[in-house]
Amino acid sequence: MIELPADIACLIYLGIAVTVLLGIWLYSHLASRKKKQVEFPLQYHSCEFCNFTYLENPAEKLSRCPQCNLLNDKMT
Repeated sequence: MIELPADIACLIYLGIAVTVLLGIWLYSHLASRKKKQVEFPLQYHSCEFCNFTYLENPAEKLSRCPQCNLLNDKMT
């Protein structure tokens, strides 16, 4: 049988326990990150002049096209 001092046995036990707990935490953290979806309150707008489609804040009545830099009404 292998002789092992008590202090070394406690260190090995604590090291294994901490490693297992860290692995469980890391797995649950990575699994929960994949499930989150961030929703942005944006709507599609289409430029009346260049027909470019872009996302803009729905609270604004007039939006500026990022491509041609002209003002457009809200898309309905």
